[in-house]
Amino acid sequence: MKISKLFILVLSSILSVLPVRIANTCSWGYDDDESFLLPFKQELIHFPELYPFLYSYHYWKGGNSDWSESSEQYSEEIFESRTANLQDWSTYFKGNIPIADIEKVIYNTSGDDLNAFAQYAKNNSELSSDWKNNGLVKYWKLNPASPSLQYLQFAKETEVYVKEFGWWDEVERNTDTLNTISKRAATLANKTKDSFIKMRYAYQAMRGAHYAGNYADCLQLFDTLVDDKIDDKSLIYYWCLSLKAGAYWHQNKFAESSYYNALVFDKCLSRRLYSERDFWIDNENTWQRCLAMCKNDHEKSVLWLLTGINQNNSAVAAMQELMILNPASKELELLLAREVEKIQRTYMPERWAEDFNLLGQNEYAPESNALDDILKVILQAEKINHMQTPAYWYNSAAFLYYIKNDVSACESYCEKARQAADGNNDMITQSRIIHILNVVESIQHINKENEMLLQSDLEWLSEDEQPGFTNKKDAYRLVMYNLMNYYFDANKPLEAEMCKARALEYYNIYEEPEKAPISELYNFFINPKNSDFDKYLISEYPYNADDMLEITATLLMRENRIREAVGVFSGMKNKNHPLMKLPADPFVIHINDCHDCDFQDFASNYTKLTLCQTIVELEGKLREKPENSTEILHLLGNAYYNMSYWGNSWLALDYYRCHGCELNRVETGDDYSWYYNDYFSLEKAKYYYSLAATGSRGKEFAALNYFMLAKCEQ
Repeated sequence: MKISKLFILVLSSILSVLPVRIANTCSWGYDDDESFLLPFKQELIHFPELYPFLYSYHYWKGGNSDWSESSEQYSEEIFESRTANLQDWSTYFKGNIPIADIEKVIYNTSGDDLNAFAQYAKNNSELSSDWKNNGLVKYWKLNPASPSLQYLQFAKETEVYVKEFGWWDEVERNTDTLNTISKRAATLANKTKDSFIKMRYAYQAMRGAHYAGNYADCLQLFDTLVDDKIDDKSLIYYWCLSLKAGAYWHQNKFAESSYYNALVFDKCLSRRLYSERDFWIDNENTWQRCLAMCKNDHEKSVLWLLTGINQNNSAVAAMQELMILNPASKELELLLAREVEKIQRTYMPERWAEDFNLLGQNEYAPESNALDDILKVILQAEKINHMQTPAYWYNSAAFLYYIKNDVSACESYCEKARQAADGNNDMITQSRIIHILNVVESIQHINKENEMLLQSDLEWLSEDEQPGFTNKKDAYRLVMYNLMNYYFDANKPLEAEMCKARALEYYNIYEEPEKAPISELYNFFINPKNSDFDKYLISEYPYNADDMLEITATLLMRENRIREAVGVFSGMKNKNHPLMKLPADPFVIHINDCHDCDFQDFASNYTKLTLCQTIVELEGKLREKPENSTEILHLLGNAYYNMSYWGNSWLALDYYRCHGCELNRVETGDDYSWYYNDYFSLEKAKYYYSLAATGSRGKEFAALNYFMLAKCEQ
């Protein structure tokens, strides 16, 4: 399930924000992150703490972590509340208790278990040895008055009323119980002298009030129970601040809500995803009031980042403001990455397309800011010269100039990226990818000189992906598509065919082998005068000379040119070619067809070659031993029946079995006329069964052949 968040904004002088709505909807379909060829890698910037906010169709939009499937995976643990909570408790216990023991007590126990621990600590009551050896239980045994035990008993008692709900669950909160929980927690917070435990009771009190819908009480509890003046603010402080932001949101005080959400986003990774989701600016006045609440430039930077993420056409304005506030910030670089990625998805072809010339017309392209506007930001950053990762900015510029077909500017920034990479192999790889794309796009034709110019780069591009860098493959497809067109223009259809096989997402010569230039390809493969580049194309083509011979002989079998097929099959180097094997004995026949039964009970060592050789041998015996003709005729009828659509060896003539095609015949002369006129008609099988039936001396044998003849007619 993907959760969509829609933001509708327009720009005035700097930023004019119109009302927006957050729509939580679900849809099904293939992932839009997989819908484009993406030669530029936005994840070149390595900011794990900002990773979910790189551009993705569903970077993170709800209560479950939903990561881009086109991106490398950073550890999701850094954003998990459970991980942060356990670390907080570990710090409280000064690291003396194993985190695994703390986790077991907090997350794998019931209220009864906690009560049993309390009884064990106070009066040494019975307890299982497993729990007695738990580090936290041992601590409580030595410190039975620890406020941590009383707090966890309270938390375990109340957690059923404040649990998280799934997307499809109908949320029903017991407000009376929640109000009681809130008041009890507030009372306990005021009584305890332990600041760590006091803050946790405060969180419980605020959460109870919040879930009960008492947002004013929630805010008041923050003011009375949470110390907002301490410099070293704890994890739970920001969890409380998150509830405060939510309470303001429910009171339609969006400036306050967004400001506090921005603080939480900045300081608390375990609430970062939620605070970004809940950041909402509904108009210009709200935005200005939110900005006015900021105490320093850093807080303003976080606000600009969040509005740049959430409100698409605010990104350019946000980047310009961040350039002023802190041109070396990660926030600025993240917005650049997002905008370049959106432009890439606008201009690069769809992954499944067969025509890559329709650039910028993608059905699934996101709404992107103008390419020239982003280039202006990059040039402005270059002038200031305080970028966080200069090589990334230069690679971005190079890629955008490649899209603009500005060959000279693209090459210039590729070189700048290489120089600024400082040994960063990923940055160098990206600049080389863009350089190759730029060169191939610029040559506009193919000849021997250009082949020599491109060969080493193409060999590098077609190598196995280096770890963590998957964009070479997409760049390679773009290059091969251009080369395909260049070869077509140069009237070199075979070279174009080989490039096409690597340009398309799905290419399968066996779907319609009769339409492929099989003999020409074979001759090209075995030509001793092939150039080095010809050999490279051959090495990249997914089929080889033996494949061409196998297809050629199979097409001859379709025309009943069996002797010629034997000659072609015999020329193959690999007689054990995987497509030569037949799954069942082609000379076995039954009243009722059952392919799977034959595959299991009559598996054989027949191949297409040995089948053809046997047919030739049997046809020869018809002349040599006419006294055995009926048996031989019957076997030949079986072979031709089993080679048809209906038989257990249909793979002898076809590569795919079209289920249901027998019910949807087409007119003679159609592309598939062979399929229907020959593959279904069984003329050759009928010929042999007829002769076997009329020439038979035994009634049962004659009846079998008449039945098979009737089955063929049917």
